[in-house]
This record gives sequence, C-alpha cells and structure tokens, in this order.
Amino acid sequence: MENIKLGFYRAISQKSKVVEVLRQSKKHVWFKHTSGRFKYPKERFKRDFIKENMREISRIDRVLHLLELFWKAHPDFRLGQIISFVSNMTCNNNDAFYMEDDILELELKRWVNTKALSDIMDTIKKTSKNSSS
Repeated sequence: MENIKLGFYRAISQKSKVVEVLRQSKKHVWFKHTSGRFKYPKERFKRDFIKENMREISRIDRVLHLLELFWKAHPDFRLGQIISFVSNMTCNNNDAFYMEDDILELELKRWVNTKALSDIMDTIKKTSKNSSS
C-alpha cells in the first residue's frame, strides 16, 4: 500500500476539518486534530481526506512570504493594487478571480528578484492609461 505524505490534510466532506498526519503503518494512519489524536485505517483516510487534485497547502506560505517581501519593500502599494496589477499583467481576462496561485507566485518572485519600483510604476502608468482609453 502506498505511503501518505506527512503533513496537513483537509476533510473532503467537512471543509473546516484539517488534520496533521503524524505517522503511519501499513494499515493505519495516526493524525492530530484539535479534538485529539486519532488512529484511522489507511484506506478510509484516503477516502475521507485525500482529494487527488487538491491544491498544495504549502503554496499559501510561499505566496504570502513573497507578497510580504514585495509589500514591505514598497509600502505605498495597497494590497488590491498589487493583486490587480499581477492579474492585469498575467491573465488573459484581467480578472484576479481566475488567476492561479502559481502564476501569482511566479510573478511576485520575478518582481522581488528583478524588478525595480520605477519599472513597476512605469508599467502601472502604461496599464492605467490603456484601460482608461
């Protein structure tokens, strides 16, 4: 039977229930939840907690860290401006609602590592002029 990665999982049926897998054997998984520690049959755990195409939870920390670096370097930007600008630069439909987190992460990484504020401001000015025309 395949191993389950240690880490955090969200219940498929109860979106608010998040557990942390602590260890496993061939047949069981031990996990921690706010109400205690539990031993679960591995097959049942897979059925109740593992969604094959679930987004990676660790992406949240990566994106927030990049956002923090950029925002602290440029505190005059408002959060909405940063998200809107990334969306305008990367999404075909210019709608942040449809932008995937990996796109946001890549663009923030690019800004943090290579872009000077003046370059970004020039691009924002060009983008706002085009959208107002």
